[in-house]
Amino acid sequence: MSSFRGASSSSKSKPNSDKNLINGGIFKFHNKVCYCRVRAAIKISESKPNPNRLYYSYPNDPACGFFRWWALSREEISEFASQMNLFQEQGIDNNDNNIMNLDTSDFDHRIIRIETLLSELKKYQFVTMVILVLVAAIIYCNS
Repeated sequence: MSSFRGASSSSKSKPNSDKNLINGGIFKFHNKVCYCRVRAAIKISESKPNPNRLYYSYPNDPACGFFRWWALSREEISEFASQMNLFQEQGIDNNDNNIMNLDTSDFDHRIIRIETLLSELKKYQFVTMVILVLVAAIIYCNS
């Protein structure tokens, strides 16, 4: 069994692991062989009736006629359902934009601190420029 985007091929994955969700650890692709005994390629449909749907086809020549839609296995459906249940238990719902409701006080504090440091840096930059101009003026006047 080969996995989507290099994800682990293990059927046991950590349900709260972001890596498993991002890397496609839930959805796995099984090698299919076409009528010519060549490993089929996975492609993305660009047709209007099936936009972005995955399918297997002969990798080089469409004359072979091999075509199969990619579908989730029962194991993958079960794993996906358990992920959805976990999200719902944690209060994360598809219809809810919880990421916008996160506590931002820590981020606000960091932004204020960065703005303060930037302001101080600008002051030091101004003082440095004034000193450089004075030194240049003194050197120019003495020469």
